[in-house]
Amino acid sequence: MISADEFLDQVGMDTELSTASGSSGSDAMDRSDDERFDACKESALRSLDAAQRSSSDLAKRLIGKGYEEETVDAVICRLQQLGLLDDEAYAEDLMRYCLQRDMGERGVRMEMSRKGVEATLAARLIEEAAQRGDFVDADY
Repeated sequence: MISADEFLDQVGMDTELSTASGSSGSDAMDRSDDERFDACKESALRSLDAAQRSSSDLAKRLIGKGYEEETVDAVICRLQQLGLLDDEAYAEDLMRYCLQRDMGERGVRMEMSRKGVEATLAARLIEEAAQRGDFVDADY
């Protein structure tokens, strides 16, 4: 098994960075942007090492740590491209967890909202689970 840093080196996480304006600007500005991106990326990876998260939850955490929204969006986009952040898979795992705890539809909806799962994704997964009869024996 390889570390997260080794994986990121293999897939080129630190390459192909772009600035928000699309122009290269001065070298000092580019380095500063790269450094902010790298620091935000490291913080995101540490957070994901601790626990799987939705992209919106991760964004809130990073913004709460003082990273600029633009930088956070770029990091989240890159993590999604690499498959390290997948809201659909996260929501499906969360659904399985909730069903194992015999949560009803309302409880699952509340838990997904609390964890930052997009409302349309949560509604779709809950509807699919209801159609399969997954909530029949659940506590309400």
